[in-house]
Amino acid sequence: MLSGLLGVLVGAVGTFMFAALLPGSVTDHVSAASSWPVGLVLTLALSVAAAILARAWGGYGAYTAYAVGWLVVVIVLSGVHGPGGDVLAGAHQRWASLWMYGGFLLVAASAFAPRGWFSDEPRDRRPTS
Repeated sequence: MLSGLLGVLVGAVGTFMFAALLPGSVTDHVSAASSWPVGLVLTLALSVAAAILARAWGGYGAYTAYAVGWLVVVIVLSGVHGPGGDVLAGAHQRWASLWMYGGFLLVAASAFAPRGWFSDEPRDRRPTS
């Protein structure tokens, strides 16, 4: 349950904020940081970190609840029309596609994280040679 709510929260925050720090029309390239999509990178990292957290909380059941919550809210919010009639994520179509598809692929790929990351069992000592 909490993992699904976490997925909804991360998906909503990511959809609203991925474009917050997108590169503008920088012509002099004095500031290298302004030419990187910082908001997009941070929201993608948040999505992956939360997916791994959900899997650590409750295994694949919690991870699935997170992934479904994330996916549903991203799809729904990406099609919502704003007060001016524009689509929320449509103003930056290239970045919006990267947020939606790239985010989905990264969240899906986090299901393949090694099982040892989530185990509390002590590991055997490695034999020394």
